[in-house]
Amino acid sequence: MCSKQRMKYSKGKARQDIAREHISELYNFATNNKYPLEYRKKAAKLILKISQKFKLSVGKEQKILLCKRCNAFLLDHASFSIRIKDGHLVYKCKNCGEIYRIPYNAKNGKRSQIKPPKPQHI
Repeated sequence: MCSKQRMKYSKGKARQDIAREHISELYNFATNNKYPLEYRKKAAKLILKISQKFKLSVGKEQKILLCKRCNAFLLDHASFSIRIKDGHLVYKCKNCGEIYRIPYNAKNGKRSQIKPPKPQHI
């Protein structure tokens, strides 16, 4: 392997590491209720763009921000509803009606690894 190929590989890894950091910062921004909803939606959209550009998989917590069918951002309770049914957290997009089920262990009181976004009080 020549030195140019090593540089390209290490450069790509460094860029992916930086992109992961940016995604985590944007996720913290998008889930923080202190900021206006339109800015939080832009941050959620940037998470998707960055992950696609650098071919990174988005974590479970970050995937729940985006509806897979209609690409609506599920940041406030005006865009989705949450129910607990038969040991699952059931997220329903109010835009298209898509349903997401996430396991919830009610017997032990342990929730799934995905934390639902905090409701925004008006």
